[in-house]
Amino acid sequence: MNPKGQFFEPFNILIAAVMGLAILVIIIGLIQYFENEKFLLSKERFEKTLDRAFQTPTNEVITEPELLFRAGEQFSSVGLARRRGLEPECIELESRETESISSIQPGVVLIKQNTQLNVYYLCSPASQCLNGCNTCCRIGFGLKPN
Repeated sequence: MNPKGQFFEPFNILIAAVMGLAILVIIIGLIQYFENEKFLLSKERFEKTLDRAFQTPTNEVITEPELLFRAGEQFSSVGLARRRGLEPECIELESRETESISSIQPGVVLIKQNTQLNVYYLCSPASQCLNGCNTCCRIGFGLKPN
C-alpha cells in the first residue's frame, strides 16, 4: 500500500466526525425549537380561550384540554385582568395543590415544574357577578370551578 494513503485515512475519519457532530447540533436545535413551539402554542390557546370566555359569558364551564406550562410560569388575576382592561376582582384563579402547581397567594398560581393541565373557564355576565364587574370569570388550573 502507498504510504501517503495511510495518512489520508485519519483525515477521512476526522471529516466524518465533524459532519456527524454538525448534524447532531442541528437535530438538537430542531428539538429545542419544536419543544418551545409547543409551549408557545399552549400559551396562545390559554389566552384565546380566556378572551372567548370573557366575550361570551354563558355561565357554563369551557374546557381547554392538555395545555402545557413551563416551570416558573406565574399567573395572576391582576395581570390577566389588566391585559383585558378589567379590575382584578373580575378574575378569580383556582388550582389544586400538587407537586407541579400551587396557589402561592390569593389570585396567584405558580407552575413549579413543566406540566400538562386541563384549564377550565367559567365566565358569568354582570347580573351574576357579586363584585360589580360587567363580566366575572373563574379560571381553574386542573380544577373545575363550581
